[in-house]
Amino acid sequence: MVAISYFMSAVSRPRSVLMIGLCLSALGLAGCASHTRYTDIGCVTARAEVKDGVAAYNEIKITGPTDPNAPRISLRIPNGQVIDRKSLTFVALKKAGFEEVPNDAQQPSASYDYKLSRYGAFFVFFNGRLVEMYLSKTPNTSIEIARERSKKFYALPLTQAQLEELFGHPEKIY
Repeated sequence: MVAISYFMSAVSRPRSVLMIGLCLSALGLAGCASHTRYTDIGCVTARAEVKDGVAAYNEIKITGPTDPNAPRISLRIPNGQVIDRKSLTFVALKKAGFEEVPNDAQQPSASYDYKLSRYGAFFVFFNGRLVEMYLSKTPNTSIEIARERSKKFYALPLTQAQLEELFGHPEKIY
């Protein structure tokens, strides 16, 4: 009986080793596939696709982009016009060619929100104040971003170094 038990464990041991090896290989291959990373820097949340250990930030959300503690940035639209932080108003953005996005019919009509979008940028206004700004990579011409008063503009996707140059050191990466 002991001999049979020993024989069975000896036969299943190579199979167990093989299964463990296959699992580890699958985990190793999964590490090479892309995955999503989020980075928080103050009022900025950025989303990246990470492939082979390199992050490509293709979406950025800035909450309260005109607030005093918000990053001081400028945007450049495809025609070369630069829009500084002080010009991130509904009227100025409309003049720059951004288009109104229809409100959801299910929202109450008394909610004073407006949305503008174009070139991979999306602006949300509430009671006349810009409350959120989203930037995303588009397949065609898209908006570029720079530190305020800088001549060095970046198009999305951003590298980790470019993201930190624009917004500072990350508080949280997940």
